[in-house]
Amino acid sequence: MIGKKAPDYSGIGVIADELTAARNRTGRTLDDLSEKLMIPKKFLMKIDEGDLLFLPKAYVYNFVRKYASEMGLADEVRLARCRRELLIETTSEKKIPVHPAEAGFKNSRERPTSNNTIKRPELSVNP
Repeated sequence: MIGKKAPDYSGIGVIADELTAARNRTGRTLDDLSEKLMIPKKFLMKIDEGDLLFLPKAYVYNFVRKYASEMGLADEVRLARCRRELLIETTSEKKIPVHPAEAGFKNSRERPTSNNTIKRPELSVNP
């Protein structure tokens, strides 16, 4: 397999292969895409290679999202896979703490308790 890249079955590898295949199918060049998407060609090359560690995750995700959108591959499944691989949480995926009353607990016996609460010292006021 000299000169050929070994298949990468990770989520990032699949996304990179799909983007590269779509670009080749449409006859687009990295130079064309770089100009249209305003993403440096060297970053598009890194995405095609499946190397997404060249910049902070948020930048890389936005580059992949723009690239996928241009290639017609920006469906939610692919973008979610990319976010998962880059370990990016979205607001819908973040665990938001809920107040026990909002969670539907009927009385204090049903509410979860925390044994590691910080007790504040009592303040004494001297007149």
